[in-house]
Amino acid sequence: MNSSTTTTTAIPSAQALLDPADMKLSSSKTVPPPLLPLPPARQAAERKRIAAEAVIKNSSSVVTAANVQVGTKVVVAVEKEFDEVVLESKVPVLVDFWASWCGPCKLVAPSMDKIDQKYSGQVKVVKVETTENSELVEKYKVYGLPTLILFIDGKEVPGSRHEGAISFAKVESLLMSFLPTLVPS
Repeated sequence: MNSSTTTTTAIPSAQALLDPADMKLSSSKTVPPPLLPLPPARQAAERKRIAAEAVIKNSSSVVTAANVQVGTKVVVAVEKEFDEVVLESKVPVLVDFWASWCGPCKLVAPSMDKIDQKYSGQVKVVKVETTENSELVEKYKVYGLPTLILFIDGKEVPGSRHEGAISFAKVESLLMSFLPTLVPS
């Protein structure tokens, strides 16, 4: 005679395991070990990401309001402002299509600030946040970020478009190839 008995044990809910006073696991349960550290390659990538975020947070180019002056920089929020600020500008305009979630955009931001300061009054730097301006992204066929486009007399300069991260020296060289009379201020 073999008799088996089944015992049912109630499994406590996650809420029941938490002590609401200090949100620690109750003394009947142990705290799980901490997560293993990231592999070295991932740690390096994470450090770079954090450093890039710090740069963009400290950069004057991080503004989300419409038509806000930062130095001589204007951040454009809608297509109407784009026409006024870029297409009707009396000086050449370097437009930086960017996004807050874009790592390379964050790396390019300090270069845009330097260009804006170094060539103040000769070249206007305008930043367009792509997430909020899908019509402009579509109109100017922006497929990758960041995308830099030079406009002179309201028209995109053929060959001036650059997609992806770029150093200050290369941005400056790009500008000089189309505007050889630029003089640092």
